[in-house]
Amino acid sequence: MTTSSQIMNALIVYGTLQAFFISFVILISKKKTLFKNLFSFLLILEGIILLERLLVGTGMMDSVPHLIGIAHPISFLKPPLIFLMAISITVKDFRLSKNHLWHLIPFGLILLMNLPFYTLTGDQKLAFVKSFMDDVPSYLSFGFYFTLSFFAYITAYIFLSLKRLKAFREQIVNN
Repeated sequence: MTTSSQIMNALIVYGTLQAFFISFVILISKKKTLFKNLFSFLLILEGIILLERLLVGTGMMDSVPHLIGIAHPISFLKPPLIFLMAISITVKDFRLSKNHLWHLIPFGLILLMNLPFYTLTGDQKLAFVKSFMDDVPSYLSFGFYFTLSFFAYITAYIFLSLKRLKAFREQIVNN
């Protein structure tokens, strides 16, 4: 392991612990708001994603292959969370409703698409990941465009969140 990878892994450990610690502090605080709850949930998701990244980076994933792939569908929860956090900041007395569950459709689809992968044994998962890492993405493959669609998905949510926050900031300045 090179010095730069050791530094990177140390930073990942620090980020993981920090995400879980801040989330814990927020969740045990007495004055809870919807924004704080959503933010702590986002931090927990980030901690899980960083933990999986750490396991891959250190090679420890080989000893716990059943954890391979847990971060992939979780990534599809982050954009709606960011958007809902922006709404909770900008709309007074905002509450989550059943209509907001529509934002979970991409997460549900990715989870369903990955179910066959989750049923594989640890050795099969490791073999799949190794073959996936050796595969060169092609412009002709569906997977290439599907992966690109995630960036469009997150970009749309971030754009809408920033637009909402900018309008809110301008309203506050004008008042």
